[in-house]
Amino acid sequence: MEKLEDLIEKKCGPWYERHKAKFPLYIPMGLVAWYFYGMLLNSLKLGRQATFHIPGQEVPSIWVVNPFKNWFVVFPLPGAPMHSRLLLSPGIIR
Repeated sequence: MEKLEDLIEKKCGPWYERHKAKFPLYIPMGLVAWYFYGMLLNSLKLGRQATFHIPGQEVPSIWVVNPFKNWFVVFPLPGAPMHSRLLLSPGIIR
């Protein structure tokens, strides 16, 4: 375990020292990006439900502005297949 810690520190230490001052900016930007990515996943899920719904169970809107729903949709089942599709698409990985 100690070897792994030393290896990580050796590889990430210089990067961390260069970008340490920018972390107060990176953290809010990361949370906002995570929020909008969750909103995208929720809109895809609710759009599918709105298209293929049971009569009487219409979806009022595909946009979810609740931050907790948008942040946590990334982890369960709707988020995992979408991650793999986005990461493995030919346009993203070169």
